[in-house]
Amino acid sequence: MAHDSKKSDLVDFVTQHKNFLFRCLTISTPGISEALFLKTGFATSQKTASVPAGGHQSIAALIGSGDILAVILLKDILPIQSQANEDALLRLCNANQVLVATNLPTAEAILLYIKNMVNAV
Repeated sequence: MAHDSKKSDLVDFVTQHKNFLFRCLTISTPGISEALFLKTGFATSQKTASVPAGGHQSIAALIGSGDILAVILLKDILPIQSQANEDALLRLCNANQVLVATNLPTAEAILLYIKNMVNAV
């Protein structure tokens, strides 16, 4: 996921790591899924509802059920309309020990960690 001002950063991140991400189960909102597919050819494994229609809640349910290893939510520093939903999602990640990145360096670190986990198996 990414705020509108960070979508291009997410596109660049996916472009850089596309070969590995093709091997992962990925979930995103329809707007992010469309942007990634159009700009990188990467199709997410699953789409949630849009953010206004409960996209964050769909991901929160998957986090609560233990089906999510990591969340990448590239955030702008300015507050946004869905801030309360994002804050709840981030708290849920912390409560459930889910890896979470809100910026590119942390997203890179999480992906490196996951790659190392996969290679160790």
